[in-house]
Amino acid sequence: MWSKSRFTTHFWILSLSILATCPLFGSLGCRTSVPIHTWKPAISDLGNAYKIAISPIAGDTRIAKAIEDQLLLQRPQAIGDMWVYSPAQLVNMDSYVQLASTSAAAKSELITLDIARNHGIDVLLQGEILQADIEPTEENAISEPPVNMNQAFFSQPASDDEIKESVVMCWKAVSVGSGELLGIKIFRLNTEDARRLYPEYFQGQTDATQGLLTAVAAESWQIVSPSVQSEEVRLARPWLQPGAWLTRRGVKAARQGQWQLARTYWERVVEKYPFSAPAQHNLAIAMAAEEDFEGAKRQLSKARGFFARGLPNESLFWIDSHHRQYHQAHGLPRPAQGWAFPDPTTPEDIEHVEPLDLAKMPWWTAIPFTPQSF
Repeated sequence: MWSKSRFTTHFWILSLSILATCPLFGSLGCRTSVPIHTWKPAISDLGNAYKIAISPIAGDTRIAKAIEDQLLLQRPQAIGDMWVYSPAQLVNMDSYVQLASTSAAAKSELITLDIARNHGIDVLLQGEILQADIEPTEENAISEPPVNMNQAFFSQPASDDEIKESVVMCWKAVSVGSGELLGIKIFRLNTEDARRLYPEYFQGQTDATQGLLTAVAAESWQIVSPSVQSEEVRLARPWLQPGAWLTRRGVKAARQGQWQLARTYWERVVEKYPFSAPAQHNLAIAMAAEEDFEGAKRQLSKARGFFARGLPNESLFWIDSHHRQYHQAHGLPRPAQGWAFPDPTTPEDIEHVEPLDLAKMPWWTAIPFTPQSF
């Protein structure tokens, strides 16, 4: 049996061991991802263009008309100083072409490009529905065979999760003056992804198809307009550290999209525990979420010391890259402080190296562990 003194000695040794390893366990591996909204620049650089025309969308006429209507309704505010001409306005600009052409010809790229060029349009958006798995609407259901009401009454209605609807589209932005391709965007959007990326289009919306088409229109505008995208960023979630409880409460608030509340929690932690690297790190991400990128970089530099172990290594690059995207999306100049990472460059002088001809090499180079003469 253990004596009291021996038990006390082991108790203190165990306690000191736990206290010594608490900071290590509290900082290693404690990371989590939370959603965040950031700015994304337009795919195409429009330059000084201020007149944009949307060409009639090629593909299923019924779905194309619905997307064209939503394109005008979802016109982004970022291009509010530009003229946007609808497909109907573009075709009606030239009555001769409209009368002399069939419906298919009016949608052709050459005819619409010629119309746009004759009327001073700067950029032409050409869209095509590559594939569409859309449930028929009530308008198309009129011509279908009559429904057996007894079977319809006892059958189980399909839920939104069981309906697999998707649209695959291709958009091209073409400079009318030069015919140069400014940008291209090919994407596939289904109902599940549309709900996740654009939940506001499904709130109070009983028709999931209409919500999907609205999301397709919003996704299409990204070819010429900056947009807000949803992604994930990694935060520190410490344990067994001073201020760890408030830091984790801030992470919970950030996961719910309450970045201002999360910032309040982390500010309280760093005010009381300036050495709390996880709170300093998370506070920097919160400042970036509020588009204060310069302050975020300065704040991130304070996340140092022993408790900085286990912090996401890519945070500075993440902040700097989104700082660049924010400036590109809003047409802002390079900041006076510059970027944290240099601009990517392409090497100009590339030295061409001739391949070695093994047959022409001296015989002794085949002997292992001998100096090789090249």
